[in-house]
Amino acid sequence: MINIQTSKPVELLKTFDKEEFKQFGKFLKSGFIANSSLMEAMLEWFTKYYPKFDHSKFTISQLSEKLFPQDQTFREQKIRKKLSEFSKLLLSFISIQELNKNEILQETLQANYLLQKNSYHDFFKLRHGTLRRIEGHPVRDSNYHLEQSKIREQLYTYSFKTTFKPEIDYLYQASDHLDRFYYLKKLEHLSAKTSLNQIFKEDDKLPLNQIDLKNILDQYGDDPVFKLYLQIIELKSGKTNTTLFNTIYRYFKTNVGTFSDFQQKFIFFQILNYTIEQVKHNKPTYLKKQFDLYTFGLEQDLFLEGSFISDATFLNIGFSLTLNKAFDLVDQLVNKYGQKLAPHDRERAITLIKSFSAFHKGQYQIAYNLIINADESDLHYKLRIKLLSIRCLYHIQLKNNSYLPTLESKIKSFENYILREKQLNATTKSSYSNLTKALKKVLLFNKTTPTKKDQTTLIEQINAYDVIIAKGWLLDIIKTVR
Repeated sequence: MINIQTSKPVELLKTFDKEEFKQFGKFLKSGFIANSSLMEAMLEWFTKYYPKFDHSKFTISQLSEKLFPQDQTFREQKIRKKLSEFSKLLLSFISIQELNKNEILQETLQANYLLQKNSYHDFFKLRHGTLRRIEGHPVRDSNYHLEQSKIREQLYTYSFKTTFKPEIDYLYQASDHLDRFYYLKKLEHLSAKTSLNQIFKEDDKLPLNQIDLKNILDQYGDDPVFKLYLQIIELKSGKTNTTLFNTIYRYFKTNVGTFSDFQQKFIFFQILNYTIEQVKHNKPTYLKKQFDLYTFGLEQDLFLEGSFISDATFLNIGFSLTLNKAFDLVDQLVNKYGQKLAPHDRERAITLIKSFSAFHKGQYQIAYNLIINADESDLHYKLRIKLLSIRCLYHIQLKNNSYLPTLESKIKSFENYILREKQLNATTKSSYSNLTKALKKVLLFNKTTPTKKDQTTLIEQINAYDVIIAKGWLLDIIKTVR
C-alpha cells in the first residue's frame, strides 16, 4: 500500500510556500498539460492539508475517492500512476521556476537549440552576448571561469561554420586574459568528456584547445593537479592503458589530502567512471579495481553530494560490494549512508540492496520476500526489481516445484513489459529479451534431460549475444543443470 505521507509529491509540496502553490496552480491551467483537470483536482486535495499533511483524512483511499468518485473500487496501480504524473509536473514546474531566475542558462539552452538547427549566425551573436555579460560580472568565481570556458570552446568549435566574422578576433583577444584558474577549469571540463577525440579534433580551424595545451604544459607542467588532469585526458584518449590507470590511481590515493574537496570528488569519479566503462567493454580485471575504488570512496566520504547520497550511487556501490562478496561492507553502506538518501528513495533503495545481498548469500526466499513488495514506480527500479524477483524464483522453484508456474508467469509478464515499454532503448530491450529467451531454455532443460551438447550449444548462443543482462548468472545455472 502506498504511504501518501512519505510519497514524492508530498516531499516536494512541503518545500513550497503559498505563492509557489498559487503559481503551480496557474501552471496546471496553462493549457499545455495533459489530463490537467485530474491534476488540478489532485492539487486541490493536497492544498486542503498543506503544510503539515498529517490529517486523519489524508489517506490514499480518500485521494482515490477524490479523483475517481464513480469508481468504488480502490485501484492502487491507478493512483500510483497519477501520483507519478503529478510528481513529474511538480519537477517540471520547479525546473521552469529555477530557469526563470538564470538568464545565462536560458541563453545556453537557446544557443543549443540554434546549434541543433544549424543556425550558426544567430548562435554566435547570442553566445557573444552571453560571454560579454559573464566577463562583465564583478564576481569571478569558479562558475564564472567554467561558463567562460564552455562558451569559448563552443565558439571556437563552430567558428568555421559561419560567415559571422568578429568571433575569431574577439576570441583571440579574450585568450590574453586567461589565468591559472581558467586553465584548471578548462582541464576539468575537457577531462570530463569521454574521449580525447571529442576534445582535440585534427583540424587547424580549432586552435583554442591546442593553444591551451601548450600554455598549460609551459606554465603548469610540473603542477601535480595539472599533471593528474592531463594524465586523465591521456587515459581516455584511446586503447585501455592499465599502467597509466594504476599510476593515476596510486598517486591520487597517496596524495588525496593535497587536493581540494571538489578536486577529490571530481578526480575520483573520473577514475571510477573509467573502470565502469572498461567493465562494460568486457575487461573483467577492472571489476577488482572498481571494488577497490568503491571501498576507498567509502573510507574518504567521497560519495556525498552535500549532505545526501544519490540513490544511483548508493545502488552502484551496493551492487559492486555484493558481487565481490563484501557483505560486511554492504551492511556498513546501509548503516552509514542509508539515512543520507533522499526520503522518497530511501526505503526502496535499501530494500533493493538488502535483497540483492541476500540473493548472493544464497538466501533466495529472504531476498524474494524483501523484493516482492518493493516500490517499482521508477523505471530503473522496476527493471532491477522484476529481474531480481525472477532470479530468486528460479532458485526457489528448484527446491519447491510449486513455484514454477509463478516463475513462468513472471517471465512472460516481464517479456510483455519489455516489449511495450517505450522508455527503453533498443539495446536495453535486447539485453533483457535475450535473458528471458535463454532462461526459458534453461527451464526446459530442467524438465528434460539435456545432453552435454545441448548445454554447450546454449552457452555458445548466450556468448554470441551482443548484449545480455545477468550473463554470468545464466552461465552458472546452465552448468548446474543435470
